[in-house]
This record gives sequence, structure tokens and C-alpha cells, in this order.
Amino acid sequence: MKKFLSAVVAGSVALLGSVAAQAAYVLPAAATTAFADMDDAWTAIEGLIWPILAVVVIGFFVIRMFKRGAKQVG
Repeated sequence: MKKFLSAVVAGSVALLGSVAAQAAYVLPAAATTAFADMDDAWTAIEGLIWPILAVVVIGFFVIRMFKRGAKQVG
């Protein structure tokens, strides 16, 4: 039991040390700039995709309603 407890304590101390080291890490300026540029590019792509997606969804809806109407007539 003592071996288990000592292993748990040692693992906890190692984990806390690892977490503290990772929390202190700061990305280099070039990486921060690259992530900011990617965010701007993704925002621009989203601005272009949403109108197209809306047209496609509305088109599927119109086609479904047209098929439903054609079945009732025929």
C-alpha cells in the first residue's frame, strides 16, 4: 500500500510540474501572427461559404416541394 501511495504522490507531483511548465510556455511571435492570419483567412472563407450553403439548402427545399407537387398532380 505504501508503494502505491508513493507512486500516486510521485505521479501527481510530476503531473503538476508538467502542467506548470506548459502553462508558462509562450508561443513565438511568428506563430502567433500565423494563427491570427489563419483566423482572418477562415473568417473570409466563412463569409463566402454561408451564402452558397443557404442557396443550396433552399434549392433542395424547392426541388422537394416541386417533386411533391408533381406527384399530387400525376
